[in-house]
Amino acid sequence: MTKRVCILTLYSGEQDYPHCLKSLEVQSHRNFDHRVIAGLGNHAAHAALYATIAREIDRFDLFLKLDADMVFRSEQSLARMIDEMAAEPECDHATWHVLDFLSETKLRGIHMFSRRVRWPEIVPGMFVDPDPVISGRRVEFSKKRECHVLHAPFPSRQQAFQFGLHRGTKCFATGLAGNGWGMKHFQFKLLCAVWDMFVRTRDETRGMAMLGAEWARKNHTQAVDYRSDAGALRRFESVREFGYREILRECRPFWTIHRFPQLVRHWAYLKAERIGKRL
Repeated sequence: MTKRVCILTLYSGEQDYPHCLKSLEVQSHRNFDHRVIAGLGNHAAHAALYATIAREIDRFDLFLKLDADMVFRSEQSLARMIDEMAAEPECDHATWHVLDFLSETKLRGIHMFSRRVRWPEIVPGMFVDPDPVISGRRVEFSKKRECHVLHAPFPSRQQAFQFGLHRGTKCFATGLAGNGWGMKHFQFKLLCAVWDMFVRTRDETRGMAMLGAEWARKNHTQAVDYRSDAGALRRFESVREFGYREILRECRPFWTIHRFPQLVRHWAYLKAERIGKRL
């Protein structure tokens, strides 16, 4: 008997969503239901997702979180993920890397859960997608594997700006719970990869991501719901028509030159943090 899967999608206007649906329609594994959670803020949407899993826990064998900006790469992607998780004894939570368009890097991004998972109550904040409490094993499949899913392959300008704002907030904000130096360093390297792709390709959509990150850096924003922050929305409206040269002028001083001292600073804090933990 094939595994019955509940696929859950959080949707908030992503331009990739029609492509997400098309990739889902052609999957060879057909024994699934698709649930869409739309029109909610980041915290409320994740709370609704976890509540749906808790409510439907006895109806499905597996639950897959497939965001609206994620697109399966082939007709066999879902079936292969199910088989790979099944091959891991007592696996309750499996994660795979997705191929991110803006950075051209692989990110830990797609999650599949067994029916034995549960989440504690989540509190409002930047980090609303904690790992669940499980009784079995958590398996993160190797980054070296071919990605089953593309991340944001068709982003709009606003979507890219929000990506940069979200990552930039995690990178540069102070006092955010759960935002240690390891997280800051990861987000900073990701943004550096987006910047390098922007310079190499002159892709203005990637430039929008860097304008969002630069706004977060300069304003030390702690916007929890980055899609509805009034200041960020006004900033986007003021730059949405920027071309390559305007984006370059706005972002180059930091992201071409001053990013290197920032990388050294992150490395030093990370090393000190790790030494402190060992002591």
